[in-house]
Amino acid sequence: RYSGADCSDSSNIQNPSVFVCTDLDGGPGTDGAFVMVTDEAAGDVVYFADFVVPGEFFSVERDTTDIANRLNITVYSSDIISPENMVQTLSFQSSCSTDLPLFLNNRFGSMQLSSFRNEEQG
Repeated sequence: RYSGADCSDSSNIQNPSVFVCTDLDGGPGTDGAFVMVTDEAAGDVVYFADFVVPGEFFSVERDTTDIANRLNITVYSSDIISPENMVQTLSFQSSCSTDLPLFLNNRFGSMQLSSFRNEEQG
């Protein structure tokens, strides 16, 4: 879920060396934003790219392969993808490993984990 919050609103147990969030140009705000979610290692693998408004839910999915262990999320002030329009960038561990678990309602900057699915739980 996109909240429009800045990095200081983050609430999760991931180590600062694993979860990194940076606000740019004042960070996201109450207006909508263009959100792009990519594989951190292979930036050309895009899981989501669209305009969202605060409170809107969106899905990060991949039909043919598993989602990467690390995600990069970039928030832009418009749908023109350029460094000048970046307002937030963040990366985090998304693998649900035992040493870096994910919990519902974890907050990562302007993103909040509202649901997830894995092989064990379906």
